Amino acid sequence: MTEILQPKDELVAIVGNSDFGDVKVPDDLKEHTWFVKYESTNPLLTDTNTGKTCHIQVTANDRVGLSEDDGCIIDFIGYLRGEVAMTRNGEILTDAEAEAREDTSGENFPRYKAYDFKLDKLVKTTGPIDRERLSRTFDQQRQESERNLIDTLDSAFARLGSPGTESSPASVQSYLQSLDPSQRKAIVEMADDEIEEAVEEAAEDAVAA
Repeated sequence: MTEILQPKDELVAIVGNSDFGDVKVPDDLKEHTWFVKYESTNPLLTDTNTGKTCHIQVTANDRVGLSEDDGCIIDFIGYLRGEVAMTRNGEILTDAEAEAREDTSGENFPRYKAYDFKLDKLVKTTGPIDRERLSRTFDQQRQESERNLIDTLDSAFARLGSPGTESSPASVQSYLQSLDPSQRKAIVEMADDEIEEAVEEAAEDAVAA
């Protein structure tokens, strides 16, 4: 039994099996119309005049089944099909169909330029891998900062605490884990300044005493 894939599914499979760099897209998928955009011809509504072609570059598009996680740069070219009309309920008519219906109904339909967008180029990048690596690096830096914070807080608590007060990395770690991520991040970022100020205040109190 042969499974007939839809264009979107076929493209996703091709990207998944491709190496990084330019992805070789079959001609039938490059000739496929992935989506259509309509540009009003009414100068009172828009002053845009795109011309015969329109280029769009994206990194994700639901119509082709690719998301940011696929790490692709997708180039579409929109080709002017011609002028069409649109009814109130969204029905698209050719210019000839619109004129015929206008003659019988007396209603005027707004005109649009229709652009059929086809896949021009597809590049598979290392973006997701780079983001994951960056995320791991950030997590490592955060963990190192928290370890440094624990040591700093432990030392500060030992200086500021009353005789017999015990402070341990485990207790500080438990405290940090009780905070939400934003609070913990803020503490990590401001830890050095806060501890330095605390130590200075303790020193001043000791002198005053």
